[in-house]
Amino acid sequence: MLDYKPQIVHFSGHGVGDDGLILENETGNLQLVDTPALAQLFKLFSSVECRSPMAPATSHAQATAIVEYVPYVVGMNKEIGDHAAIKESYGVL
Repeated sequence: MLDYKPQIVHFSGHGVGDDGLILENETGNLQLVDTPALAQLFKLFSSVECRSPMAPATSHAQATAIVEYVPYVVGMNKEIGDHAAIKESYGVL
């Protein structure tokens, strides 16, 4: 995000309920990023106009927290399969 200053950020991955999202860190290991930390990240990037999370169990919690800093947030309220998620991501990108 620092290098490209995107207007749209799309996350495709796995969530862990209201606790947050599982992301890959700089060493390639999985790491939990909690919802408040994720919201604070988007507070730092005023260039982002839309965030589209694809983690169904988590996206409502994330969308609610992030919408304070990003005007448009798309969230999922039910799990979708990998094939459908891939097709949706092409539509977003």
